[in-house]
Amino acid sequence: MSCGTLGASQAVMTGMRLVVIARKLRHADTRIVEKHYGHLAPSYVADAVRQHAPRFGFQHDTKVAVLRSDGSGHAARRLP
Repeated sequence: MSCGTLGASQAVMTGMRLVVIARKLRHADTRIVEKHYGHLAPSYVADAVRQHAPRFGFQHDTKVAVLRSDGSGHAARRLP
């Protein structure tokens, strides 16, 4: 990766971790990279949460019914 703006932009868009880019650009932390290049990786926060969510103990529960509104303001249960 080049240490220029184009190299940093491309690295963010290809999914390189911001901490790696910050180190290559010789920044002390990721704040500048997040400020200037974060918009190029809109899924960065969502991906980070998904990557670490299992560590918090969240699991998909198959016993939960999906509810949808029928337009009356009341939730209508969707039957299988």
